[in-house]
Amino acid sequence: MKSIKKNIVQPVFKPDSFDALCLVDCFDEKFLRELCLDPWDYTTRGFYGRLLDYLERFEFDRVYATDTYPVHHWFRERYPRLEIVNQQDFDTRIVDQKLFVAGQSWHICLHSKNGTGFWHMHLRNTVYSSPHAVAHYWLNKQNVSKLDFENDPYAEWTPRHKHNLYLERMRVWRLIKLHTPQ
Repeated sequence: MKSIKKNIVQPVFKPDSFDALCLVDCFDEKFLRELCLDPWDYTTRGFYGRLLDYLERFEFDRVYATDTYPVHHWFRERYPRLEIVNQQDFDTRIVDQKLFVAGQSWHICLHSKNGTGFWHMHLRNTVYSSPHAVAHYWLNKQNVSKLDFENDPYAEWTPRHKHNLYLERMRVWRLIKLHTPQ
């Protein structure tokens, strides 16, 4: 019996590289304490720890953080070359990049046209994110899930990535288009 070899292309499961990681509102300890929103400060630090663990799976050429408040020291320690940016930077110099966006809060700062979130970043770049990389507003006790991406009233996302099963396995979504910013 003759063996027939099929040309089967095996998927490559390696971390993808992004031009930049964009951290939105990853507030420092002082800000967390001053809000006095127990247990928001504890919950937020838990989210930061899970986020940092998740982000280890990817490579970033640069790391940006929004300029709204000082950035938590865990992110500064992990990414010592972290650069503070604002809306104008996404309008002028951060263009034609593949950006992975992480931070908080899902339907507030991340979706706001007035903040440095998906809207400004997507105008001149390709934006990616994940339910593992974003948090809901502190009053919402649920974690962000794939349903939030599927049913996002402000944007259309896809979990599919041509020739990159790793991104699909890591539950990374690509922003296709924005409908109406919040």
